[in-house]
Amino acid sequence: FNTSPTAAVLFLFLYLFAFGLGLAPLPYTLNSEFYPMKCRSACMAQATATNWETNFIVSLTFITLLNSIGGFASFLVYALCTAVGACLIYFAVPETKNLVLEDVARNFDTDYASTRRRLSSNLSQEKAVDDEVSPLLFPSSDR
Repeated sequence: FNTSPTAAVLFLFLYLFAFGLGLAPLPYTLNSEFYPMKCRSACMAQATATNWETNFIVSLTFITLLNSIGGFASFLVYALCTAVGACLIYFAVPETKNLVLEDVARNFDTDYASTRRRLSSNLSQEKAVDDEVSPLLFPSSDR
């Protein structure tokens, strides 16, 4: 009884399950936060097309790589591509936690570092202005 094909199928299902829970929705989640409403649908369409194109490239090259350099080296090539992509994401994708869509869009309009400094220094000023203006715009109903 040869368990190698069974193990391969089992690990393939395990990979697909983990990928579906983790990285698979990432392009859609990030893109929904990055773009302003006026261009979000066009940008999401372009990101989806790019995602499918890269999936096609992997499908197109896998058998050729497998036959020419073997299984381990083939997966190593894809692992290196993934590592490069992870580094690019880590260094190029800005943090969007606790930012509204307009602030996220501003991160892409100007230099990221200067925008981050400006946003962090202006948050306390904007909060103070909001605290002063909010009672004028939304008077309490218990008067």
